[in-house]
Amino acid sequence: MRTERRFWLGWLLVGLVMITLVGGFAFYKPFQAAPAAIVESPVETAPPPPPAVVEALPGKRQTFLVMGVDIVDNEMGRTDSMVVVSYDPKEQRLAMLSIPRDTWAMIPGHGYDKINHAYAFGGHTLAVDTVERLLGIDIDHYLTVSFDGFTKVIDALGGVEIAVDKRLYYEDPVDWRAGEDGLVIDIPPGLQTMDGETALKYSRFRADEEGDIGRMRRQQQVIKELMKKAATPAMLSRVPQLIPAMAATVGTDLSVAEMLKLAAVGREALTNPLVTGSLGGDGRLIDGVFYLVNNLVSSRSIAYEVLVGSEPEESYLQQAAEDQRVYQAALDEAIARAASVADQMDTPEEPASTEEGETATPPAGAEEPTTDPAVEQITVAVVDATGAGIGREYANKLWAAGFRVARISKSPKVLPRSLVIDHAGLQGQAEERLRAVVPTIMWVSNPDPKADQALEILLGADLLE
Repeated sequence: MRTERRFWLGWLLVGLVMITLVGGFAFYKPFQAAPAAIVESPVETAPPPPPAVVEALPGKRQTFLVMGVDIVDNEMGRTDSMVVVSYDPKEQRLAMLSIPRDTWAMIPGHGYDKINHAYAFGGHTLAVDTVERLLGIDIDHYLTVSFDGFTKVIDALGGVEIAVDKRLYYEDPVDWRAGEDGLVIDIPPGLQTMDGETALKYSRFRADEEGDIGRMRRQQQVIKELMKKAATPAMLSRVPQLIPAMAATVGTDLSVAEMLKLAAVGREALTNPLVTGSLGGDGRLIDGVFYLVNNLVSSRSIAYEVLVGSEPEESYLQQAAEDQRVYQAALDEAIARAASVADQMDTPEEPASTEEGETATPPAGAEEPTTDPAVEQITVAVVDATGAGIGREYANKLWAAGFRVARISKSPKVLPRSLVIDHAGLQGQAEERLRAVVPTIMWVSNPDPKADQALEILLGADLLE
């Protein structure tokens, strides 16, 4: 009996590690501006929408919303990683769907906002409700995992072996929470066993051309390798190290009985291939903030096929179409409202000529470009989202660095962190020059051949620090 209980406990811990770590990455602040309106308590700021129409997945599947939670000084915190996991006990099938944290979603009581703000506004209850509304499916349980706990669990497991396809490098000298020298990510290519801290950095890296999509891909890669390790009998010997790490890491509404049952019936699932998928979206700037906007019919179809393994039922698609009409109407209204505010507050400052074949004239007072004349000038739009009126100052600096400033405008909203929206895939060509002017800028890849300028540079409040 003692041996059997130990066996169950081992698989219980392994199963929880597998599930909770699915989404427990990338939830520290790098590469992501802090939410513009984080509150300390779930106070409603907008009328609550009608109850969502959600469906339970067919069969006896269980669904879990797994959240990586960034908690600082006992505040509510926010989720910078959200993953929906489904488990089919009949087929012993595990599937995970990553949800980008920039997803524009309805947060009940707060209107449309980035989906990762839901936890900050109302904890796991509001986060679950928000994800259910986005996907149109019922979520059975939630799990949260902390930043510090993630590293402890990886270390307790003895690390994880990962094949890195290229060097990953990023510096953020003002990210003091990563240490006195700020954040430094420098992971060489090749097969290597990562400790918890390195695995966390690997899983949250998104400072390349793939952006958030690459980040989610790396998360899923780590999970697959963890599952392989979790399925080995050798993991039972690590139970003494796992117990305290798990106790400090996981928050869940699963009862002990439910966890024991899940551990007992789900052992085989650990040895089967993990099905993975991610939601996408179209990049949009709304009020100077970058969001990923979904088409609910297509995104829910993706979610259903990943989580269930078959095409969705017709009733599910019909409801998705109805919800999409509401979603699109809200999007159109937000865009129109932002345009109206911009018309009232946007004040162009001596825009450069953009007529074909004509050399653009720099803003008044700009220095002559100091870059090599052979280097092609990249056309940029500058949006001052600092609230301090420094757009012209930075436009001058950009001209001096060899950029062609086509437009300078002011945003009615203050952006916490500077970012660039890259419409032309110019990161390799332009990043070094741009960071010489704005060292802390976050790079967001959003290909758009119809964009008027190759780069949109949004100056944030971090430049005032």
